[in-house]
Amino acid sequence: MNNDPKKTRSALTGPFDAPVWSLGFRPFYWLGATYSAILLPLWILHLGGTISINGPMQGAVWHAHEIIFGFATAILTGFLFTAVRNWTGLPTPTGWKLAGLAAIWLLARILIFTGPSVLASLIDLAFLPLMALGIGVPIWKSGNRRNFIIVALVLVLFLFNLNFHTQAWELVDFGPDTTLVAGLNVFGLLITIVGGRVMPMFINNAVQGADAGRIKFVETGTVTGMAIVLIAEIIRASFPSSIETTVFENLYAGFLILLTILQFTRLVMWKPHKTLHNPMLWILPLSYFWLTTSLAFKAISLVWPQVDPIIATHLLGIGAIGGMMLGMMTRSALGHAGYAIKAGPVETACFLFIQLAVVMRIASMFVPPEIYMPTLLVASLAWSLAFGLFSIRYWKIVTRVRAH
Repeated sequence: MNNDPKKTRSALTGPFDAPVWSLGFRPFYWLGATYSAILLPLWILHLGGTISINGPMQGAVWHAHEIIFGFATAILTGFLFTAVRNWTGLPTPTGWKLAGLAAIWLLARILIFTGPSVLASLIDLAFLPLMALGIGVPIWKSGNRRNFIIVALVLVLFLFNLNFHTQAWELVDFGPDTTLVAGLNVFGLLITIVGGRVMPMFINNAVQGADAGRIKFVETGTVTGMAIVLIAEIIRASFPSSIETTVFENLYAGFLILLTILQFTRLVMWKPHKTLHNPMLWILPLSYFWLTTSLAFKAISLVWPQVDPIIATHLLGIGAIGGMMLGMMTRSALGHAGYAIKAGPVETACFLFIQLAVVMRIASMFVPPEIYMPTLLVASLAWSLAFGLFSIRYWKIVTRVRAH
């Protein structure tokens, strides 16, 4: 099946017939990467007092919200609109429907920053239910039951987004930090589910004799364990005062250590050392390593208060989510646009910059106060370069007809 039809210029009859609207990865990968490249500089400018944020969310809440519901949600939309079409053999939104969803996403990003606040909240909250509908209909029609969980997780993301907005409007009194962590763990669970499906296949297809494998109880345990982490974080976000007890924290920390061991076992089974010659391969298990490490640091922070839990948050957000998204974006964009799935200098640079970003962001928490901001600036610049280079390199790929 040709999932990204090759159109000739003469066949284009209107603006919504352009190649960019032919498959979900095309607009949303580019929009998400471009926004991500400017998001961190905007945050730094805000910290320095150069610009102000006038939408419904302010300061760190805006930063946290836009990382999840601006950048990450855009990339997730592009990936799922493309993947669900492959999984089901049925179409996901294209043409004017895809363009309309992209317009809603873009308008929400502008209004979340500038206001007016009521309109910003309404438009932003509309996006995820429409996105869920775009993948839910083909999944339902095809009877592809194992992927109903993906739709459910998108709707959970919507509930977290609603939580952010109700906090901004002071309708509820939940902590934005715990809501942020819970939202990031939706992506942690998605990485665990999708990574387990595709990484052994990618490695075995590309490396002769790699023998990347699975152990059934490890596969079940990691997915179930990450689901439990998500549920635990939802509880922590909803009832923060009721679970902040030594007993709960010790039990939760013990569980996280066991899950870390399972995740690391799973990673080792994929034979990641055999991917070192190929950047398009090593970026995926390395990103999964950051996910595993984030679980360990989350456990440590529960029993050792001197360890800031924000370390686990950034290991997950920058290293795991940022790295995995770059790895999957480059791979799927090249493949579906008809190009060889091979890392060139730009792709390799993107993968290296995201590693620099996570290392420097964690390092910024341990350096003397006088070099905190310079270290943070280096981390932010590395993140922006990773996604900015993708945006520049892939503009022609996402806007032109399929190569072959």
